[in-house]
Amino acid sequence: MEIKISEKETSPENVREFLKIYNDPNKIHLAKEEGGRNILPGMYLVKILGDYSDNHLAKLGISQLEINFNKPIFYPKEISLTYEQKSQNELNFQFTNGNGRKYAEGIIGYSHKIDSLQDSSRLDLIMNLGGKLQEGNENGILNGKKAVYTYQGMSFLENLPEDLSDLELIIGNPKELTVKEKSKRLRIPTIHAYKNNRENEKIISQGFAEVEIFG
Repeated sequence: MEIKISEKETSPENVREFLKIYNDPNKIHLAKEEGGRNILPGMYLVKILGDYSDNHLAKLGISQLEINFNKPIFYPKEISLTYEQKSQNELNFQFTNGNGRKYAEGIIGYSHKIDSLQDSSRLDLIMNLGGKLQEGNENGILNGKKAVYTYQGMSFLENLPEDLSDLELIIGNPKELTVKEKSKRLRIPTIHAYKNNRENEKIISQGFAEVEIFG
């Protein structure tokens, strides 16, 4: 299945609203006239997935999402989203320009143990990560830095609580993957767990992000 995403859907107005909702302060995502670089947030692609992904696997909920960000998208831009069912509980997807240039790709895993009615809330937890990581972790490693996603993966181990405020995001210490002259790539572990649960007895999700920071 191929879906065309129009330039209107990736307009500066829509991106600005997204950044506001998910509290992402990364200025490179702003329009050029606002001092940015018109780079579409990686998490905006997760939003598009949520907007267009019919649950091909009926009554199964999202248990896993992995997405690799290969090339930046300068908005507004018409892009193509393609889905392909690879197994009984897994879909592959990719975002391209329609002519073979691949911007991002990944998989969505499903499980009968996960409530599909909570899928939008699960995607919200993932989309909030961009802003949360920009705020910094315990070491403030991303605080105020210019950073772009290269990968985001998250697995949901069980259903969400009725009140998401019962959860907290625990951001682990980053690990350096590569160091270049003007940038370095980090892997940052993330966990959603019930509050006051530092013993990790009630983990809802776990995964990690990979980001490249500049300067």
